Amino acid sequence: VLLLRDVLGHSARETAALIGASEGNVRVLHARARAALASYDAQRCIPTPELQARHRVALDRFLGCLLAQDTRGLETLLADSIHTVTDAAGEYTALAAPLAGRTRVARFYLAAALQRRGPGTHIEVRLVNGLPAALITLDRPVRRQAPRTLLQCELGGDGRIRAVRTVLAPRKL
Repeated sequence: VLLLRDVLGHSARETAALIGASEGNVRVLHARARAALASYDAQRCIPTPELQARHRVALDRFLGCLLAQDTRGLETLLADSIHTVTDAAGEYTALAAPLAGRTRVARFYLAAALQRRGPGTHIEVRLVNGLPAALITLDRPVRRQAPRTLLQCELGGDGRIRAVRTVLAPRKL
């Protein structure tokens, strides 16, 4: 209904005829679809140069805290309701489910950084979907560590990190 009305420009009557519903039902469905997209539109991230710069600063501070093992500094960067998702597609060690909460997320990334420190670790910042992300490469991964990891932060309206997404699966990189 949303596509027929908003994208293709059909009237409620034309849409109703196309999908076999009443005009009133089409109007209700259209209103519900727009309401469902309202929160998406409010949170949608259009990568402007200013937003790229803000994300770069936050990412640099995040990585700096990890390298320095600065728990307090890291926790100040993170929103109270932060969550993290890791995607290894079953190939490498990763979280089985999303992890939430400032202390838990901080502890997880500090431990992961500690295991990956050393001369064979390379960090490169790249643009992914228009925003900065860290590409972390390990020369000699041990056990089930991914040789390459992509880490991207998402900022909330207050400038704190509200989500961290980590991709380890080679075919997704």
